[in-house]
Amino acid sequence: MNNDLINQWDERELKYTKWTQYRFPNNIIIETCCALGEEVEFHKGYSKSYFIDDDVDDIIQPDSIEKTRRWVEEQIYNDCRKSDWKAKDIFRILAWKTGKINYNKTGETGPIIEYDKNWKESDKEDCFVSLQIPYQRKVEWNEFEPIAKEIKDIKKNYCKSKDVQSAWSELLNLSNDSTYKELMRGIGTVYLITLLHFITNTEYPIFDRFAMASLVAWKLKCIEKDRIVITDETIVRGCSLPSKDTKAAQNILKKGIYSDYIELLKEFCKMYYNNEDEWKTNRDVDRALWVYGHFFNVIE
Repeated sequence: MNNDLINQWDERELKYTKWTQYRFPNNIIIETCCALGEEVEFHKGYSKSYFIDDDVDDIIQPDSIEKTRRWVEEQIYNDCRKSDWKAKDIFRILAWKTGKINYNKTGETGPIIEYDKNWKESDKEDCFVSLQIPYQRKVEWNEFEPIAKEIKDIKKNYCKSKDVQSAWSELLNLSNDSTYKELMRGIGTVYLITLLHFITNTEYPIFDRFAMASLVAWKLKCIEKDRIVITDETIVRGCSLPSKDTKAAQNILKKGIYSDYIELLKEFCKMYYNNEDEWKTNRDVDRALWVYGHFFNVIE
């Protein structure tokens, strides 16, 4: 353990500190520091800190989170519930998840969504800096449309078969296909899972390492029975998904950190809402977990 970190804790006059390990069923180890100190409870109020629009003066918030606008997220979800997607629907999903929507410029009530510089939602515009994180390759709209068509076909196939493993395999194949690999170079496993979330009409959750870290901290808290504060960033950095070109990514629905996330999410919802599927219809669950996870000290 870092000696400077130990000294910082000593200066805070915590009653004790200790290291513990939470071992997932597949032997992934996430290490975190549990210490007596001020407790931040999970509660529905954290979801308010997710939005620019909400009054959160009475809620303790993380120092730095990029807030969204409620109507934008609601519109994206409403559009994506349609059986027949348009290219712009997929564009908005990626812009939303990759943080390319400019919420300060976007109005409080709509109807126009403003994007970061060079992001364009129309084929009448020149180009957009899109599927490259952090490579920043300019993608013409006519290059994006074939990718969007492939994703729309994956959704159509899923609506007929309800075969989520096939949908996931098709997304991975599309992303790793030599035809589109360069264009989708920056769209990793997290973003593909977001597409799966919408393809399955929210039957499978979005994954975020901060939300996962929140669930791990909650699980640790249940085990330890004491009030704890997570002060180390290891817990968040340990919550990364496998690369999309690996065998682990192919099997992600059956084993690994994503399947563990789903099980923890169900367990969490069963305890707090008496319904393990609460997260499927109540976005406040995901929002609150995401906000809470940003209390952990992580330098991006």
